[in-house]
Amino acid sequence: MSDTPRVISSEAGSGLSTEDAVSVLDSSIGLSTETGQKRAIDQSDRLTIINQALINTGNNPVNVGDDTSDEWKVASSAFDQWSRTLLYRRNWNFAKREGVKLLRIGDSTYPGYADIFAKPADCLFLENVYRSDLAALAYPSPIYGVGETRTPPLDYKIFEDRIHCTAPQGVMAIYTPFPVGSQPWSTGFVDALRLKIESTIYRGLNEDASLSGAADREAEAILGEAVARSNSEEPRRVGFRSTALEARRRRHTGWWP
Repeated sequence: MSDTPRVISSEAGSGLSTEDAVSVLDSSIGLSTETGQKRAIDQSDRLTIINQALINTGNNPVNVGDDTSDEWKVASSAFDQWSRTLLYRRNWNFAKREGVKLLRIGDSTYPGYADIFAKPADCLFLENVYRSDLAALAYPSPIYGVGETRTPPLDYKIFEDRIHCTAPQGVMAIYTPFPVGSQPWSTGFVDALRLKIESTIYRGLNEDASLSGAADREAEAILGEAVARSNSEEPRRVGFRSTALEARRRRHTGWWP
């Protein structure tokens, strides 16, 4: 977990220092700000994925983006729709951001809650929210024989796309942002996305419902495998943790293991 919280503003680059601006630029071209290493292959290149889908469906590829052809209009629209939908449907390790400090925007009137926080401006799906001050108390729990750390539990509710909770020292979020610029997509995700685009091309351009359905079913099968492979990049974790058992075994350490 990063020691320095990041705040995502609603306008990219707004109010950023030179160092932060360089960091944003590096991220937009796929350059890691931590290692300074750029990915060897840009898996999210829009024109490449669209042309692969066009060729696979028996259509002519396009030489440049936005060439006003029917092929580009159908495939480009499908790319925009399905890239967001596939990111939204599953929790992808490559797409998640963590350690983002949220902006407090007011007092909550909901019973038991005191604060209201805004979601990140680029939030596509909010996975979790936790208190900044309690995060420092979390450390690997040996209760199940594995050194596993989980974020401190926080009770919160969302009304009108705003987060209501009680967090006097602020909260941090884990979320999936909207795809902008170069993305570190996995091979399985790209395969599923391309097949979804092919399905749309078969239906909207080739007018072949049968082939469209077959491509969509293949995309769903690959999507499930891609998620499993994405999750396998991390150590295995206990699927079910009994809170009562943990409480009995850690009474001497306090409320958090």
